[in-house]
Formats: sequence, C-alpha cells, structure tokens
Amino acid sequence: MSRKITEIVTLSKGDRLITPDNVLQKFDDLLPEFTPSGHRYNYFLIYFSGKDLFCAMKPSLDNWLPNPQTSIQTFTERIVVQLERAETSWTWLPEWQALRQLLE
Repeated sequence: MSRKITEIVTLSKGDRLITPDNVLQKFDDLLPEFTPSGHRYNYFLIYFSGKDLFCAMKPSLDNWLPNPQTSIQTFTERIVVQLERAETSWTWLPEWQALRQLLE
C-alpha cells in the first residue's frame, strides 16, 4: 500500500508542499480512526459532510471551468493549494477563527 500511496502523491503533487512521507505518516496516524471502532468511522457524516457540497456544486462547476471532466478535482486542488500557502487561512471562516481562539 505504501508504494501505491507514494506513487499517487508523486504523480499528483504538482506545486504543493506535501511529500510522500508526510502522507504516509498521516495515513498511519489516521488509519485507526477509520476502523469500525474508530471515531471517524462512527461519525462519518460529520467528518465527510463536504462531499455533498461538492456534488451539489458540480453542475455549476462544469459550466464555470473549461473541462467538465475535471471540474471538481480542479476546484478542490485550487482550494487546497491556497489553504497550504495562505498564512491566515484561519481568518476565512468564523468557525475557524473560533477554533483558533480556543486553541490559543
């Protein structure tokens, strides 16, 4: 599995700051949470709620982006790249601001 993850990260990395080692470590850290006894497995609607939003946006993204085949992927990648590069992405949403205040 680690060879496949390394291959996927290497091929899909683009200009993102991520490395295969980062992804493999995060995968190992999170894996127990996705087993039947894991928290994310049992509360999947909380952790994966954004997928419904992307599905609902697909028709609009297909019209907005030049290649409908990759509209969601392109849109998602643009968001991820901006989040990785922005030092103040936590200011974008009130929920993120509140979380940061709680953590400080």
